[in-house]
Amino acid sequence: MSQASGVWIGMVVSPTNGLTGWYNANGGNAMNAGRSNYIGCGGSFGALPPDDGFSGTSLGLPPMPGVYSANKHVKITDIADGTSNTIAFGETIGDSDVGSRNYALTWMGAGSLPLCYGLPTGSTSGWANFTSFHTGQVLFSFADGSVRGIRKGVGAGASANPSTFTSDWYVLQYAGGISDGQVIDFSVLGQ
Repeated sequence: MSQASGVWIGMVVSPTNGLTGWYNANGGNAMNAGRSNYIGCGGSFGALPPDDGFSGTSLGLPPMPGVYSANKHVKITDIADGTSNTIAFGETIGDSDVGSRNYALTWMGAGSLPLCYGLPTGSTSGWANFTSFHTGQVLFSFADGSVRGIRKGVGAGASANPSTFTSDWYVLQYAGGISDGQVIDFSVLGQ
């Protein structure tokens, strides 16, 4: 983990959250990591391995990589779908069941979040979900710098069974992909 990951920056903490300080991973090589309520979007399936039962290749879906993924370098010119149509960052409350939301990290090496799990309807989250304490929406920053709220509950309940994928789930996945070529109707996402 780099020293930069240990920096706590208040402007990347949602005022509705109250998240403060650092997370110490309590290990032999551990160091403090600054916390944040915003993390990079890894596209539809992020860096999930193909053998985990819930990845694009294991489900027969095309890859829909996002702006941020482990060991990937995406340039603006790589965002073929257009920067105003592509999610760059999303809001997360981290894992509220572990200490004081310990899995709310700024370090991209901790992972970028995939959109494949959809957006939960409430304000509870596991470490792998985009969500917020806002009523009814989760805030996302698009690659052009704009910020839009997307309705909570979009694609909620998605699992490794493609029959659980709703039309709004697919639209959310396309919004996270950098070059899937799909036209996005943002009204489906509650905008």
